Amino acid sequence: MPTVKARKGDFVAWEHKTTIAYQGRPSTTSVRWRLGLVARTNREGVAQAAIELGSTAHTSLDGKDRRLSSAKTLDLEGLAAAYKAAPPLATLADVRDLVRPFVRRS
Repeated sequence: MPTVKARKGDFVAWEHKTTIAYQGRPSTTSVRWRLGLVARTNREGVAQAAIELGSTAHTSLDGKDRRLSSAKTLDLEGLAAAYKAAPPLATLADVRDLVRPFVRRS
């Protein structure tokens, strides 16, 4: 897969894994995809931090699976409202289904 250089303000979807460990029982892991905007990149153009839609806090993207797109091609206001109302996004296919109606056609 070709590497896409990220720019601050680009749209990004990233995988967020949560593991809960129990004493004496197997641990459980849940995977959720989050949506936001790139907040920081390194010199090579790799997204290092993002701000989730509807939030103001930076989230580190180090070691996380992520997908990028130009924010100019999306209706971000509509997408943010739909993201808030949507159930948790468990797969990348769920992310695509949510984002697809907000892609601007030229």
